Amino acid sequence: MENPILSICIVSYNQEKYIEECLNSLLSQDIDCPFEVIISDDNSTDKTKEILKLFATQYPNIRLFLHETNKGALENYLFVHRQAKGIYVSHMDGDDVALPGKYKTQLELFKTHPWVGVCWHKVEVFSEKSELTEFMFRNLPKDINQKNITIKDLLKYGTLGAHSSLIYKRELFDYNKFVSKTECIDYYFAVQYLKKTQGAYIDQILGKYRRNSGQISLRNKIRFGFKIPWIQLVYINHLDEFIKEFPQYRTELFLNSLSRSYVDFKKLRWTFIKFLYLSIKSFTIKGLFEIPYYIQQARRMKIS
Repeated sequence: MENPILSICIVSYNQEKYIEECLNSLLSQDIDCPFEVIISDDNSTDKTKEILKLFATQYPNIRLFLHETNKGALENYLFVHRQAKGIYVSHMDGDDVALPGKYKTQLELFKTHPWVGVCWHKVEVFSEKSELTEFMFRNLPKDINQKNITIKDLLKYGTLGAHSSLIYKRELFDYNKFVSKTECIDYYFAVQYLKKTQGAYIDQILGKYRRNSGQISLRNKIRFGFKIPWIQLVYINHLDEFIKEFPQYRTELFLNSLSRSYVDFKKLRWTFIKFLYLSIKSFTIKGLFEIPYYIQQARRMKIS
């Protein structure tokens, strides 16, 4: 397919139990434009590759890349997104599920809101046993315009949507910017996109996010004898970088860092000290007066 409108990028690694459900949920979508499904498997050691090969022989719009060595999560992500040819690019993890109407709804939003370059939607969170556990990003803060989300909003409140709900305009993807990172999470990508555009949030459940013990976001690192989620340490590094890169948003980053310090303090994580240091580093008088309102809005998102 030379000129797809939509590219759906999937990263997979040892997901033999989930990948078939993920692909079926995508290929059964009512999408009224040419689209491609690009799958990048990071040298799975289970039966994931065999399942992917079978799907690739049945669906001509699937482009399959089977790596012979392990590239790592970030490099695999960058690789598959660099292959995208569509005007719009969607990301899906190989264990997540798209619900009916996902792409039709999101593509329609881009048509009716031409200033929007990034779009998320509400998702269900479910367990390996397919049990519904919660809704992710159930309520966004009231001071966020859901059809005009800015980088300021993102720096203030953090991630505003599940990564597997994300669609962005391909022109926003800067491979050279991202490839320099050694570790990176979806929050970093979202901030980079919104440097050039505005975002939107669809208040409909259009996807399912699987929470399982094998996810990279749940892996721990040992620091001073304590187990710390890997994602927490990377988030700290990103905030530190943003404080330097966006001095005009010091107030927003102060509130973000301070709220994370409070959350980690309640969870008895020593990383609350690092977040507290970042809040001191980005402190503003204005931010001090905004704390009561911020706490109220953060609770809507379950930040604190």
